[in-house]
Amino acid sequence: MKIFILIIFLIFNLQSWTSADDVSEFEIEGISIGDSLLEHFKKINIEKEIKSEFSFKYKNKFIGLGVGQTNEFPLFKKLDQFDELGITIKNNDEKYLVHGLSGEMLCFNNIDKCMFIKDQIINDLKNTFSGIEVNSWEAKHRMDKTGKSIVYGNDLQLNNYDISLSVSVYDMSDDAYNDSVKLSIMTNELNSFIKFEAYK
Repeated sequence: MKIFILIIFLIFNLQSWTSADDVSEFEIEGISIGDSLLEHFKKINIEKEIKSEFSFKYKNKFIGLGVGQTNEFPLFKKLDQFDELGITIKNNDEKYLVHGLSGEMLCFNNIDKCMFIKDQIINDLKNTFSGIEVNSWEAKHRMDKTGKSIVYGNDLQLNNYDISLSVSVYDMSDDAYNDSVKLSIMTNELNSFIKFEAYK
């Protein structure tokens, strides 16, 4: 019964971020691609997160930043729909424009729950945006040297938009890391960089 209530709660919340008429207005936790982070956070806190050991530098071209729900995070924000939020900006961009957003739901080592949520997200997106094509793939997680952690990816192609969507499930072999579902939206520029340059 508890899982049913959770599923209904998720479905209700997912509708709020899939209701945009134009995919360029697509939001995750109130933030959109193309926004300046200065609209959401103080500059001093953005710079603090950029210099943090937890920020992720992609070959000095893009920077991945984390948003947390406790005051320990320079970028503090109450998250309504996701457990974690990631934001990607360009290095040395004085406007701090958002090129990538990712919302992650933790499944606490319940891979079946992750798969169900993934299917629900994809179905909701298909019902909201016409002409979506889904390219599903499976790969070993790059960060797990044992090769036992698996990523089940789903790239959603939207015609006529300079934006990419993906919904991925992370099946982690190490109990120290939670299984999770991640919804990502990014510019095609960032998507191409991650696919063909970032890890070479």
